[in-house]
Amino acid sequence: MADGISYLNRNSMIVDDQIKILEFLIDYVKVNNSIESIIIKRKNNYSFSVKKDSWNLEENIGDEPNDSKNSYEIIESSDSNKKVFKYTYVISFSSVSWGWFHVNLSLDEYNRKIDVMYTQFIFFGFIMFLTSLLLSYFVARMVSNPIIKLNEITNEISNGKLNKRVNIKTNDEIGTLADSFNKMINNLEISQKELRRSHDELEDR
Repeated sequence: MADGISYLNRNSMIVDDQIKILEFLIDYVKVNNSIESIIIKRKNNYSFSVKKDSWNLEENIGDEPNDSKNSYEIIESSDSNKKVFKYTYVISFSSVSWGWFHVNLSLDEYNRKIDVMYTQFIFFGFIMFLTSLLLSYFVARMVSNPIIKLNEITNEISNGKLNKRVNIKTNDEIGTLADSFNKMINNLEISQKELRRSHDELEDR
């Protein structure tokens, strides 16, 4: 942008055609929504301050740059009472300093994109939180359900129902525990049957 303004006004600047420079800046500011104002300063001479709806020609407008380097900063605009991006561009032709200009760019679009980004971040954060909550719930159910079933069968067996078995088919510690539990109940049922048979034989004698 800065190079373009300087290049398009090169001839007008060299011959100090203030009218052409001013006309160009007025049109340029109007068609660029991101520009709030441009201040162009001829070294040791005139200054133009061009805004969307007005312009001024005075001798001292804008601060002179501290050195010959381009610079930028975020400042509080005295016109709009909001923060703008101020870019200072030093103009020179054949290593001879002509002057400089300050371009104040609106941060509205930048702030809008930041707001959209924050909104998206919060939305995706909520989705991730909800997803992790659901996953935690299902994992907890997967882990707790076999234990609940095992506890229920244990209670039934303690009431004498030795025909009950744990139907848990998993390839983890819970599945191994269920298999061991079923084997124990099988052995206990066999022992009880043998004990009952021995008791019946003794009674027959």
